[in-house]
Amino acid sequence: MEISPASGIDGHAASVVVWRDLPPGHRGRPVQHRLKGSPQLRAYVGPGAHTRWLAELHRADLRRYERAVAAVVPAIERHLGKGVFANRTARQGELLPVGPARHAWDAALARAVQTSPGAAAAIGDVHRCYASIGPSAVDRALALSGVSAGERRRVVSFLGELARAGLRGLPIGPAPSAVLANCVLAVADEAAASAGASVLRWVDDVVLLGAHPGVAARAFDAWSGALGGLGLKPNDAKVRRVRAIGDAEGFAPRASPARAEPVA
Repeated sequence: MEISPASGIDGHAASVVVWRDLPPGHRGRPVQHRLKGSPQLRAYVGPGAHTRWLAELHRADLRRYERAVAAVVPAIERHLGKGVFANRTARQGELLPVGPARHAWDAALARAVQTSPGAAAAIGDVHRCYASIGPSAVDRALALSGVSAGERRRVVSFLGELARAGLRGLPIGPAPSAVLANCVLAVADEAAASAGASVLRWVDDVVLLGAHPGVAARAFDAWSGALGGLGLKPNDAKVRRVRAIGDAEGFAPRASPARAEPVA
């Protein structure tokens, strides 16, 4: 194990712990798999001593992950709502720049306050988002996005190999994980929209806007239920209800840079 200083996450100083193999509690049973190298976990300890484990994959494994996910990007992008701002992708599958996406998110929140000050909102966050997104949730979300069985199999097979190597959920850090997380969370977005809400989302921070508190409440229940069907759940510590967004200062969650602050 090596410990070294780092610039940190979101501009704060942090300590970095590099494990040459998965640390205790993250190791899986020895199994046969196709991974070219053992995944490494890098611990970023930021403000409040909150630790985020970033996964570093062997270069060949990362390329395989990128190729598998690049093949499903068009279907995912078609399925995402206009209210999803972070981790959107270009045609070739690369993530679009964070800065313009952040500005678009801020502008959308400002418009919500200016144009519908009397609207109600439910604000949510997903508990241990990436770690909770398993292969089965990805498979279901990809299927709902219209991805073929063969393309789903390539993605889910790779994630299964990571799981057998001891990594829980989506590996935090690689860009393909951000794309797949968007796909999975879009299932909950759709449930909230079907309940009558307008959905604004940055990574796993979501604002559900309703014409009145009853709509916002129903949308939140639908969103939460959809998460449960995928093996996820809301982060109760960050859930808020706002009866009239025009009367609530800073009603929305602060958007962190999409990949500068990984989701734990």
